[in-house]
Amino acid sequence: MTTPALSAENLRFSFGGADVLQDLSAAFSPGRLTAVLGPNGCGKTTLLRCLCGLLKPQSGRILLDGGSPLTALSRKALARRISFLPQVRAVPDITVEALVSHGRFPHLGLSRRLTNDDREIVHQAMKQAGVLDFAMQRVPALSGGERQRVYLAMLLAQDTGVVLLDEPTTYLDARHKFEVLELLCAMRSSGKTVIAVLHDLPLALRYSDEILLLENGRPAAAGTPDEVYDAGAIDRVFGISCRRIRIDGQTEYIERRA
Repeated sequence: MTTPALSAENLRFSFGGADVLQDLSAAFSPGRLTAVLGPNGCGKTTLLRCLCGLLKPQSGRILLDGGSPLTALSRKALARRISFLPQVRAVPDITVEALVSHGRFPHLGLSRRLTNDDREIVHQAMKQAGVLDFAMQRVPALSGGERQRVYLAMLLAQDTGVVLLDEPTTYLDARHKFEVLELLCAMRSSGKTVIAVLHDLPLALRYSDEILLLENGRPAAAGTPDEVYDAGAIDRVFGISCRRIRIDGQTEYIERRA
């Protein structure tokens, strides 16, 4: 059995006297893309913030590689293991290359200067994310889709084993959604553990290896897309009618109002 790269055990997180996460346990394996799904307010973003150490649960624990508590690591050591792309971010008025270079900061020594190896990693990250051609452009001048790929290039440059993303396809058009998800699949194929909150159900079911479906701060279902679909949990939790079809030999999912 594969040792999870990241796992949560009996997490509870409360805010303002209300439980946001309740007795939540989940395990995330290397080389797998997990889509975290659920209605608004069910705890998806809170879970990601707990998993990367930005929030501290009132009870439960988070483990790296099946045994190391997240709380035992310094912020810098944690940033070398887990990267997180929030949904809302500042847009700094710097070049694309400079922003992508920020991904290397957790790996730098006391000089805080990039080595030749760091610069090569930044170059390859921009190349993989498809942003190398506008490396010298200012970030605010880019389109939404281009900017999102730049932030993904920064995560690639950070080169962590675990990658967390909060709604990375929100506000993107169809073409850029596909580009982002294909890049997440490439990260997964390189052995990284990728965990993404997604709202587009058909794309989440199509691209992910695992689904973690939340309801009221608890797991409503977990497993492969087919397993979660077959359990009927998606229809129940979202109040929709989700249908699985085959198009040109590929499984696709269609969501309709119930």
